[in-house]
Amino acid sequence: MFSKTQDDRGADPARAGRTGAGQRSVLASDLRIDGIVATEGALEVHGRIEGEVAADQLLLGEDGTITGKVRANQADLRGALTGEIATSRLTLRAPARLEADATCETLVIEAGATVEGRFSRPPAPPPPDPPAPPPPAAPPAAEPVP
Repeated sequence: MFSKTQDDRGADPARAGRTGAGQRSVLASDLRIDGIVATEGALEVHGRIEGEVAADQLLLGEDGTITGKVRANQADLRGALTGEIATSRLTLRAPARLEADATCETLVIEAGATVEGRFSRPPAPPPPDPPAPPPPAAPPAAEPVP
């Protein structure tokens, strides 16, 4: 539905060939979206989203509001989030308002941010499978009888 033309994208050779990598999408303060918003790049929200959000990097501006589920590698919040968030790194900056259950590996909360909810770490990955035992040795070859 929404897309950028090739001319809008940065010409970073390090990112060439990777669809969506490094692109930034900005949702203005007068925009409201009900549904799913997903990007492989960065998402900057100044409007209102009700539904699900998935992005590599999420920046929620002071006037931005998200109600629903959020999945992001990194999330930097200044606005209001209500619902659920799962991220590797969560930063709550003043005047962020978080009313959510948050799963994150790293958490930073600045003075002036408001928090109500539960924080948890993602479950540890299962231990690797033990190595397989070596195959049984072949029986010794029969020696010829003299």
